Amino acid sequence: IAITNPVKKYLINNFNLDPKKIEIISSASALKFKFSKIKKKKVYNIGYFGSLDISKGSNFVVKLAKKDKTNNYFIYGGNKHEVLKLKKKINSKNLEINQSIPYGKLKKVISKMDILLMPANLKKLRSLGGIGNIAKYTSPLKLFDYLASGKLIISSNLKVFYEILESKKNCIMINNLETKIWIKVINNFKFNLLMANNLKRNAYNLSKKYTYIKRAKKILKFVNN
Repeated sequence: IAITNPVKKYLINNFNLDPKKIEIISSASALKFKFSKIKKKKVYNIGYFGSLDISKGSNFVVKLAKKDKTNNYFIYGGNKHEVLKLKKKINSKNLEINQSIPYGKLKKVISKMDILLMPANLKKLRSLGGIGNIAKYTSPLKLFDYLASGKLIISSNLKVFYEILESKKNCIMINNLETKIWIKVINNFKFNLLMANNLKRNAYNLSKKYTYIKRAKKILKFVNN
């Protein structure tokens, strides 16, 4: 089972495996939310969940918070040591940094957010432990949790994400890590609630394809065939 098409190609090219014996079945989310429309607000809660590795975008979120004083930013990721180290580098009253939280508490925290961020280094995205480049292959679990939440999603424009996402339909994908552009996109939502809620609704509906029950059934069907 491969989570993305590039992973399947890698297995075929590097291990001489039979393509017919490799099935692409995406990851999923176990979270269940009720959909709610975003309302007109002066201040958005904007969240980033994941690794504090610099290639994953946490440092970029720090830069966003520093330049965008009109919204509140939240980072959830890393261990106690990593969080303390990052806190020493910042002085933004609109940024809150927390350690990674147990999956069972994720729904409660994400529910408080209006926008979820998925920035990444487009050229080199490091794996857990900082080894290797996974930019071509990645399909982060948080992507599926983000979709399930029905929140607004802003993501870096990684080619592999197009296997799941569609920019301007269920998310907004941005080609770079320029803070001015990301902030402009964030604040545009305040003036176009119709677009924002369409993106949210489409993301929420898409998430229904990516549950663990459906994933398990696909795996069993493939194995039995």
